[in-house]
Amino acid sequence: MSAQWPARGDIWLADPARDVIGHEQLGRRPVLVLSADAFNRGARPPWALVIVAPLTTRLRGVSLHVPIQPPEGGLRYPSEVMAEQLYAADQRRLIDYLGHVAPATLREVEDRLRIILDLV
Repeated sequence: MSAQWPARGDIWLADPARDVIGHEQLGRRPVLVLSADAFNRGARPPWALVIVAPLTTRLRGVSLHVPIQPPEGGLRYPSEVMAEQLYAADQRRLIDYLGHVAPATLREVEDRLRIILDLV
């Protein structure tokens, strides 16, 4: 890892190394860290987890996706955050820090999560 701890709003290249089933998006790809910094820094092995949403470069304009244009977050290609694909990853799966998203982008992702998770 190039940064000491993953932080909320960071984009990391992740390598989950799991079998993908159905519509899961778990191949090697950038992910957006969504868990709180206190959670990210407070976890110790074997429970050093981080909550992330994967990104895709297949831009489909899905209403639950949040677009990100390079160079935001250290991305090289236009991408979308797939908020509906939220998952917990071991921090050891985060292999390369790419950058950080703008506060407005993070708020858009939070808005999608409120819809998906029925949060007020």
